[in-house]
Amino acid sequence: MRNDCAYRFAARSDSAERRGAEKRFGLLLGLAAVVALNASLATASVPPPLGPAATVQRSTTPNFSMEVLRRFVEGFAQQVVNDTNASLAADGKSTRVSRGAVTAGTPYRTFTQHVDRPNQFIARAPFDIRIDVEIPWSFDRVIYIPVDIDVSCEGWWTSAGNLHFVSVPGPASIEGGNILEEVVGVRDIITSRVRSSFTPPSSSELPFGGNCATIGVSSDPNFEAIIWSPPLAVKLTTVLKQRIEVAPLSLRRLPAQTIDGQPVGNPVETVSLQSYANFHAVETPPFAMRENDQIALNLPSMLLDGEPTTILAVIGNVRDSLLRTTSTSFDVSTQSINYSPGMHTMTLYTETWQPPKPPLKKPLKVLVPTYELTYHVSYTPPVLHSFSRTGRVVSGTFGQMTP
Repeated sequence: MRNDCAYRFAARSDSAERRGAEKRFGLLLGLAAVVALNASLATASVPPPLGPAATVQRSTTPNFSMEVLRRFVEGFAQQVVNDTNASLAADGKSTRVSRGAVTAGTPYRTFTQHVDRPNQFIARAPFDIRIDVEIPWSFDRVIYIPVDIDVSCEGWWTSAGNLHFVSVPGPASIEGGNILEEVVGVRDIITSRVRSSFTPPSSSELPFGGNCATIGVSSDPNFEAIIWSPPLAVKLTTVLKQRIEVAPLSLRRLPAQTIDGQPVGNPVETVSLQSYANFHAVETPPFAMRENDQIALNLPSMLLDGEPTTILAVIGNVRDSLLRTTSTSFDVSTQSINYSPGMHTMTLYTETWQPPKPPLKKPLKVLVPTYELTYHVSYTPPVLHSFSRTGRVVSGTFGQMTP
């Protein structure tokens, strides 16, 4: 009898262990599925850059050389030094700073990384600023500040863009000290005091400008520069145009939970919808939504009439009462498929964080589907407009002229 009880107890224990193992395996499978889903969504985490085209360099191409920009950054660095010394003097501190060398890197073409609005190509000129810190009562320090000068052609899609220069400083790093400070345990304290006394630069617009249609960098290794091309000064007698129309139609709020089963958002959310079709945007006034609610948006269509693009990026953002984006997503189509005309439903996602649970040791970002945006795309292929000698307009679809 005792052996029979022991057998039944062991069987129950084995069964409990199997159930526990199955539960853990199911949790692992669920986490793996979440990780796989979020990895697939993260492969295109920002909308693609839409333009402008890269500048073709010619002998007459306008430019800003890296030397011209470096001189401006030197003035920018000197202002940082002046502000810091004024702050130190006001606090009665004897520490002073001075500007060291400003070194320029190689300019390159890159693109913006906006999550919830359109992205575009820009030209970037990287610099490094050295600030020397003189500490009378300790060993000196050196502060290094990376600064990028980002140059964009705002409004390039209108064929009458404007150059926009902005300085973007990165986080400062502090070096210096010696082994004695390490031994007595004051190196970090001194570095912390230097950091708190230093007045870091902020992002700012630069007083440059001009008209543009493209943006790029010089291909000449002996003359590094930001280059651009101005808009065409002469109207062509033959114009090839396409027409894209995007109409946001309705928004539906989905039932949404975290992987722990907690609801995402409040039972009633006051939100607004912001939608982009490339650089054109429309937005609703605020309205209240419960789960499974669907509302008609009654928004005007976004019209891209003859704009120089082969990509259509449709972006949907749900924003809270403070106009912060809480849910977002985007769809991309190309001219090769006529921008995928017809009805579309886009799922918008909200970013949530799952606390670490074995076997995971770090918090897990989970994108939860929270809204669905329905919209319609219409497309008219390029039409060739030309002018006869009598001034009569002759038009036709591309490849088929109407006499």
